[in-house]
Amino acid sequence: MGENEKDTREKIIAAAYEVLAREGYEKASTKEIAKEAGVAQGLINYYFNKKDDLFIEVFKKEKERYGEFLENIANVPTEELMGKIMTGLEEKVINHSEWYRLRYELFALGMRNPAFNTEIKNFMEEGRSNVKGVLSKVYPKIDAGKMETLAAIIIVCLDGLALQKTTDSEFNIDKAYLALFEMIEAISK
Repeated sequence: MGENEKDTREKIIAAAYEVLAREGYEKASTKEIAKEAGVAQGLINYYFNKKDDLFIEVFKKEKERYGEFLENIANVPTEELMGKIMTGLEEKVINHSEWYRLRYELFALGMRNPAFNTEIKNFMEEGRSNVKGVLSKVYPKIDAGKMETLAAIIIVCLDGLALQKTTDSEFNIDKAYLALFEMIEAISK
């Protein structure tokens, strides 16, 4: 694939990300995506056989962004790590709420559409693995058997808190994050 083709394909994926986050899967049309990308609608069909294929690519990009977020904090000193994570997550919730809206839309797609189910499962496994990595670095005394369960609980809590903040601008996410990490601290002792 040539450089122009890669650029066009990436523009389509980026536009699909925006449209999917804004409109949801059912309302996200290839016409709207083409308009957002500034390309002819036929180009979407050229690069992607069907809408689901395009949205699976969007999901893969979302996973990459999440991975980049985690990579950016990987070398933070242990004593600063949890604070850095909280600051980064809060910044995403407040300034990039479409990231979470897209996550929720993709999770719902995974529940309804078998084509997305494997991607969601892999994403959740990667998420648990990443959280376990952070936990083992910050709290090395936590029993390995508890680590998997705790990682799953933390992910659910973080997604739930973000959902509350994206739907209620008055929700005090700082206070909720602080309580969550006080609970994690208590468990780690």
